[in-house]
Amino acid sequence: MIHAVRQYASGAEIVASYAAVRQRLYGRSNVVSLFKPKQPEPVAPIPLTYWERHKTYFDSHVHAYRRWKTGQPLKLYIKRRCREFGFSYREMVSSCRREDLTECRQLLMYEIKTVVKPDISYPVLGKLFNREHNTAWHAVNKMTERFERAAE
Repeated sequence: MIHAVRQYASGAEIVASYAAVRQRLYGRSNVVSLFKPKQPEPVAPIPLTYWERHKTYFDSHVHAYRRWKTGQPLKLYIKRRCREFGFSYREMVSSCRREDLTECRQLLMYEIKTVVKPDISYPVLGKLFNREHNTAWHAVNKMTERFERAAE
C-alpha cells in the first residue's frame, strides 16, 4: 500500500484539505471555519417613551404606582441599568453565563453593594439576580479587585 505524505503550509490548508476529502466521501462538508471571526449580532436600540425623551413631571400617585408595579427600587435600578447596557432584565436574572452578560451582572452587583445600598446582605443581593449569596460575594470581590488594579 502506498501512502502519499502531503506538506501543509498553514492550518487553513489543512482545514481546506479535510473539507475536500469529506466532500468527496460524504457529499457535504461539516467543517466549521476556525479562522473566520464571528460577527456580533447587531443590537436594536430600545425605543424610549415620551416621558424618557422629554422632561415630564408626574404626580405622586404616578410615582407610587411605578414603585408598586416594579416591586422595589433596587429592581427598578437594575432594569434601568440593563437598558443602558443593552440587555433585558430577564437576561440579567437568567442563568445565562455569557461573558458580556456576566460582566455586566457582576458590575451591577458591585454597584448595588457599594453605591446604591451598602447595607444590603449578600443573600438578598443574590436573590435579586436569582443567584446564591456566594455568587454575589464573588462578583463584588472580583469588581473590587479589578478597580483597585486599575487605580494602580
